[in-house]
Amino acid sequence: MRLRRASLAALFLVLGGCARAETLKTEARPKRSILFTIVDQCLDSSRPGYCDRTFCPAPLVGTCPWATACKQTNRLIRQDAEFAAIRDIKSCEPTCPSRYLHALVIPKAFVSGVEDPNRPRDSWRFAWETLASLTDEQGRTLVVGEESRDVAFVINPPFARSQHQFHIHIVRLAPGGRDLLMRRRPEPERVSDLRDVWTAAQANASKAQLPGAADFRFGVIVFPESDQTAFRVVAFADKAGSEATDYACPKSEPETK
Repeated sequence: MRLRRASLAALFLVLGGCARAETLKTEARPKRSILFTIVDQCLDSSRPGYCDRTFCPAPLVGTCPWATACKQTNRLIRQDAEFAAIRDIKSCEPTCPSRYLHALVIPKAFVSGVEDPNRPRDSWRFAWETLASLTDEQGRTLVVGEESRDVAFVINPPFARSQHQFHIHIVRLAPGGRDLLMRRRPEPERVSDLRDVWTAAQANASKAQLPGAADFRFGVIVFPESDQTAFRVVAFADKAGSEATDYACPKSEPETK
């Protein structure tokens, strides 16, 4: 009996140490949680202590005296009870071309990523409906009319993301990006209802024999067909998300001396 108690005590000590180590690891990487903090604490500027940087690290544009630079703020595009769409920080780069597009759709509840069993089914619909609300910093509309056919929605795989919160990137397809995706084998799945994206993505991942296909450890790209009668769905574990889209702005040229 004493031996059993000692073994149990040792087990609890090990488990407690592991839990503490995981807590310390999480505390050491607060930037990985910034997207969840933004949707959880930074969308309502009337909250007490809102302009305290330890409470809201990226307040809404024009709400806090210390947040004057683009990268210090977040710009809310639209929201409902379940999701918020905000400007991606890459849009703040001075090298971004006119009408550069990069926004994020984030659930207000904590969802770790594509691999989370609670991945929201309606997130793709919300992203598609957000296109009509997209504007640049000067309030100019970014997606006009038929331009919506050249937009893509991307969620990165767990091993290729910097944030520990589910988020869908809204970006433009790169020149030739549609053809690049349509040439993939297996070919992209076709869905007419965006609520079917997860089923289609897993089917595509299984056909491609992607590692982690069974538990959604892959990325997903969704884009409309040219005539916008349906959508195509691609599961990926390579660089498809960056190669097929204009997700980032050109970097500044280094100064010559």
